Amino acid sequence: ARIINDSKCEHVIVSATNAFRIAKNALLIKKFLEDKYKWSIYILTGEEEAWISFLGAIVPEYQSDTSLLIDIGGGSTEIVLGDIQKIVFRRSLQLGVVSLKELFLLNHELISDKSIELARKHIVGKLSEIQQVMPTYIRTLAVAGTPTTLSAIINGVKNYSNELVNNTILALEQVADVSL
Repeated sequence: ARIINDSKCEHVIVSATNAFRIAKNALLIKKFLEDKYKWSIYILTGEEEAWISFLGAIVPEYQSDTSLLIDIGGGSTEIVLGDIQKIVFRRSLQLGVVSLKELFLLNHELISDKSIELARKHIVGKLSEIQQVMPTYIRTLAVAGTPTTLSAIINGVKNYSNELVNNTILALEQVADVSL
């Protein structure tokens, strides 16, 4: 709110994502924030969140080519296939890094082979909900904390820097080699 006021913003758009979609008290929190800050808060559907992530990632050089976007969040993951003219497929899955940790790594336990296998089966089950056939060779864009953290690890970035992480090209083999 301070940054918005200091910047003298004329229009403020506030959107809420998965945390609000799944919270039992989302409407209560929404009303509290709206009353306190005089904002109108819109709770995005998973598909709307996917579309907005896609638009944010499709920079001018990618607009005419079909791309696959993966937005790996804390509670959900959005997957979008399309280009700036047409979305072929978009889906939001209740599958996020924080929710996986909460489901399979309780009480700050050490990561065990059993918890990894349970998480893997859960992920495969969620991904199997997708009926769309994805092209084998397609530009894949990944946004959010998980891909930027992978980029930082793979490229040895010790102090986070947008310039050193954004637009990194990661090979599947590199990602698979990142150890827990």
